Amino acid sequence: MEPSRITLLPVDFRAPDHLLGDLDAAIALVASGAARRVVLAGLAGVESVAAEALVHAQAAHVRFTLARSGLAEVPSVVVGPLEA
Repeated sequence: MEPSRITLLPVDFRAPDHLLGDLDAAIALVASGAARRVVLAGLAGVESVAAEALVHAQAAHVRFTLARSGLAEVPSVVVGPLEA
């Protein structure tokens, strides 16, 4: 059996579209009841899409929080729980 070849594509996965997609996925998990809370950490540049993600979370009645802790340069995003 030949070893698999991995082709690296020139894509920046930290682009705002990808970040917003990650946040929207977390919002969907909480809104659907599949998760009570989702914490995303280490997403560089998350501040650039936080406002738009907040609007999406509010529309889904899901809490959205940016949390800085200690010496972390990048804030964590806490999505959930559902708002009453």
